[in-house]
Amino acid sequence: MSTDDDFGSLRSLMQRDALDDASREALWELMNRAWRADASAYLGRWLEYMRDFERHFIAPLATLKSLAELELAVLIAPHARFALRIWGEELGVEGARVLARSLHLAQVTSMDLRNNGLGEEGVVALSRSPHLARLTSLNVYHNGIGDRGLVALARSPYLAQITSLGVCNNGICSEGVWALEELRHLALLTSLDLSSNALDDEGAEALAESPHMARITELDVSASDIGDDGLGALTGSPNLARLTRLGLGGNGIGDEGLDALAWSPHLSRLTSLNVYYNGINDEGIEALAESPHMARLTSLELSSNHVLAGGARALAGSPHMARLTYLSLSNNSVGDEGARALAGSPHSSALTSLDLGYNRIGVEGARALAESPHLSALASLNLEYNRIRAQGARALAGSPHLSALTSLNLHWNGIRDEGARELSGSPHLGALTSLDLRDNQIGDEGAGALAGSLHLSTLTSLRLESNKIGYLGWRALAQSPHFQGSLRAQFAAKIE
Repeated sequence: MSTDDDFGSLRSLMQRDALDDASREALWELMNRAWRADASAYLGRWLEYMRDFERHFIAPLATLKSLAELELAVLIAPHARFALRIWGEELGVEGARVLARSLHLAQVTSMDLRNNGLGEEGVVALSRSPHLARLTSLNVYHNGIGDRGLVALARSPYLAQITSLGVCNNGICSEGVWALEELRHLALLTSLDLSSNALDDEGAEALAESPHMARITELDVSASDIGDDGLGALTGSPNLARLTRLGLGGNGIGDEGLDALAWSPHLSRLTSLNVYYNGINDEGIEALAESPHMARLTSLELSSNHVLAGGARALAGSPHMARLTYLSLSNNSVGDEGARALAGSPHSSALTSLDLGYNRIGVEGARALAESPHLSALASLNLEYNRIRAQGARALAGSPHLSALTSLNLHWNGIRDEGARELSGSPHLGALTSLDLRDNQIGDEGAGALAGSLHLSTLTSLRLESNKIGYLGWRALAQSPHFQGSLRAQFAAKIE
């Protein structure tokens, strides 16, 4: 494509009212190509033209992965904003200081520096950088910043535009949380991730008492050693009345804690609730299902608890759960009876993602799910580590109600060659982009059926590890005319 053609594409993009992510990606590619072709011509004609379309450069134009990339990006687009994502590069304290001194940070609005060994001193250096004045999102997950680092961030006058702050897994204790009393510089903060820190009850009480929490809409305090007293403070706090998303996983809150949470009048705006691994039984689920305060929930994470069929029945029978689009009961024991309850409920009709992995579901449960007209909106279904066998795979493959599925996970279900054949021949699974069939005792015959399927041509991911597929099976998959090139290359590597 010529430079003039590229400039024509640029003009077309600039004339749009707004740019979505795909359009921004295309724009950034055009700009890079023009820069490489003739930098001086680009700096004249292209940059001059783009100056009149500032509205397209408010959102980050690209995500960059190093300071060197940022330096080049600023030359190409001095009028644009960028996201900076440097993961696991061990920047350390000195790297943080170099970053903090960079004038180019003035064009960064989102910065993710997880797992870089920044420590307290590194984060203190960043907090003192005036070049971060445009930053709206900061994530320093797993950097050992401790209480002192959190205090520095909370007191920084240069972070006044921050709306989202992630400090997960940083050795923060209750002392650091009390520093959030000084959130006056973070007056725009609405999302706060404090998960995997040692907040304990005192830290939870500090959060509950802080008047600055009244503007927070998203809070994650999962795996933070919060007990009964801390949970009581949180659920009883009017300062949390604006919360729409709450993460409390891994805190051992049990049935009583979930009951208190579900019936808190201050949490009635919640649309997303995560209480994985909390020792919750059917009694707690029943309290949650009965509460009208939970009627706005669209996402509910209940994995790794002790939910049985009774809990699944309570959820299925609750009109307050009718807005759920995402439900995870992974690693519980709802069994066939629980699967039948969910499948038979008209309150399940909004679900687009259902995770029932590790739940002792057999053939009958799979059949119930397959026969349900209430699950016709499902785009993602996870049944890994159950025992649906070939008969269950046949039921799923034959279901016209599951034709919207784009992701299906049947990892470790013993479906064998017969089940693979059933899935391969299904016209109802033509929308799948991801299919996980690991650990299913599938051999060359099943692999051949998958390779010859006319209905699986949209797959971008097909997991077949830990089966009984030999050379002939891998060769059939590698040579399939129906699979995309990346998939064929993946299978070809098995026979090289």
